Amino acid sequence: MWSVLSLVAVLVSPQIQGKLTDELTQQLTKSPPDQKVSCVVIMKETYPYAEMESYPIKERIRTYQRIAQQSQRTLIEWLSTRVQDAQIKDQFWVMNCIVLEAKPSIIIEIAQREDVAWISHNGEVHIIAQPDNTVISMDRAYIWNIRRIMADSCWAAGFTGQNIIIGETDTGVDYTHPVLQGKWAGYWKVADGLPPSTTPYDDHGHGTHCMGTILGGDGPGSMPDSMDVGVAPGAKFVAAKVLNSGGSGSYDQCLQGLQYMADLKDSVDIRAVSNSWGGQMAQIHSSIR
Repeated sequence: MWSVLSLVAVLVSPQIQGKLTDELTQQLTKSPPDQKVSCVVIMKETYPYAEMESYPIKERIRTYQRIAQQSQRTLIEWLSTRVQDAQIKDQFWVMNCIVLEAKPSIIIEIAQREDVAWISHNGEVHIIAQPDNTVISMDRAYIWNIRRIMADSCWAAGFTGQNIIIGETDTGVDYTHPVLQGKWAGYWKVADGLPPSTTPYDDHGHGTHCMGTILGGDGPGSMPDSMDVGVAPGAKFVAAKVLNSGGSGSYDQCLQGLQYMADLKDSVDIRAVSNSWGGQMAQIHSSIR
């Protein structure tokens, strides 16, 4: 049984210095030896982005999947012998990482592995809101944004985002909203731990607002100008709900949404993904290009 003193001694050893986030280190020193801690293990093997820039997206996806699978295999096999001490919650290839819950001693052992780059706490992200922390309603006529970037000039030239699909990971989307009706492309995911649904919903409003800004209304069509809030009204959307009704989500939940978009990219031509949330996760990000 590890003592707190022995754990602290290992945490400051040269072998693992810089391989744990400060938040995770604090969690490990405060947690009882038998209490499992949620974390994100990032593998050392990276993806050859520059070399594959000119390759078809399907080939890039297959390459990244293969690298993730091969580089994670040995660690996963080792964890299978420690089922009482650690459980794998998610495996990802959008970023070469594994999410698991494990006892502090197991996390320390993993940090000492040569095939592991670093380990993060499973932290929290939040919506990027207005300065007063409120969410603007789409029911108001915020058409200044359309004119500011001259989107109406693009509409007049025949460019409305037609045949384009946009992705979003956020609090969800109210696809029944008047300015978004008929724009859902049929793909939708809810991250683990959030209220499930087979159709898009938004129990906060932020995701709906963001999607409206992207493609709400019908541009030069018959809708009132006050409903033309989106710069690409001819586009459609796919979405993943990764944030709760309070506008927050875990790293794991956000990775689930990003992974869903990356998997979908294999068969659906998603041109861009809106991720209007942030936190202390500079390196926990989508890797598909």
